[in-house]
Amino acid sequence: MTAINFTIRKKDNGYQLIASYKIGRKWKQKSKQGFRTKLEAKAYQGTMIKEIEARSGIMADKALINLTVKEFATEYILNSKNISYNTKRSYKNCIAHLHEIGDKKVADVTYLDLYDAVNEHRASHMPSSTNIFICVIKSMFNKAIKFDLITTSPAKNIEFCVDKRTEKRISLTDSEYNALLTAISPPKTNTDTTIYIACKTGMRFSEIMGLTWDCFDEKNKTLTIDKQYLIHGFSCVKNKYGVRTIPITDDLCKVLIKRRESDAFSKSSRIINCRSSSKNANKRIKRIVGDKFSIHSLRHTYATRLLAHGVDIRTVSALLGDTTETVMKNYVHYSDDMRMKVSGMLNDII
Repeated sequence: MTAINFTIRKKDNGYQLIASYKIGRKWKQKSKQGFRTKLEAKAYQGTMIKEIEARSGIMADKALINLTVKEFATEYILNSKNISYNTKRSYKNCIAHLHEIGDKKVADVTYLDLYDAVNEHRASHMPSSTNIFICVIKSMFNKAIKFDLITTSPAKNIEFCVDKRTEKRISLTDSEYNALLTAISPPKTNTDTTIYIACKTGMRFSEIMGLTWDCFDEKNKTLTIDKQYLIHGFSCVKNKYGVRTIPITDDLCKVLIKRRESDAFSKSSRIINCRSSSKNANKRIKRIVGDKFSIHSLRHTYATRLLAHGVDIRTVSALLGDTTETVMKNYVHYSDDMRMKVSGMLNDII
């Protein structure tokens, strides 16, 4: 059952309560009038919900029982107002790769169907992409359970791919970090400025794209992250921890002041005024420090460098806009520099 929207309007000498709801692809309405006050009509909403559920139970079964996977994903997930642009894009990509399964009834899909689909996806995609594909499949069939289309998920026992690349170092060493900064300093292009900000703040690429000049506090030398910029435009930050104000270095402050004063950028409200994708930044980084690194590696590097220099984990988490658990799991890396530093200290500690 989808959400029920209530409307109360004046009719005759009283008030009328109208409930609008969707079953399958059809909108339905139920109404009751004769309430003396708006409060009385509002108080009846709970009773009307029960009446709708009792009446529409059979109707819902008839409407939903024959839905295909593609229809279910489109009607009940992609059309939802409560999911983000990126989530919708993930679902669309997932549907595009389901092929024959997309035309199957949700209730008829088996574990073997999904197992074959995942293997087919894995053959032409990186493990990280296939894992996103698996996440979407699991989420979709969990939603199907909530709609009483199925009782158990056929995706329940689908296992995630093991990405052997995670064993590789994804945080830059001091020498690589310095080489990157030297190559892009002073930053003159959108791409180099994006990389520079990422090095100095650990911000996500979408957060950097979402920076506007009112986020920059020259006096206090801070940046306020309160939004991100995706393909379709501005949107809320990734999670509830994402809204934050972070201190910035003197050199980044000077770079931003110079950029703001430049005729080329002064007319824009955005600090990085382009529809750039992360591909340009990734290509630039790879040319300087190697193919294993990307713009997101700079977020890992930022966290690792702060922790290596004694900044506590809670502070690092706050600066990154993440939980301490996420930072420990995803962004802390035992680098070669850290190993060498500990090696030299062992005789004094142990």
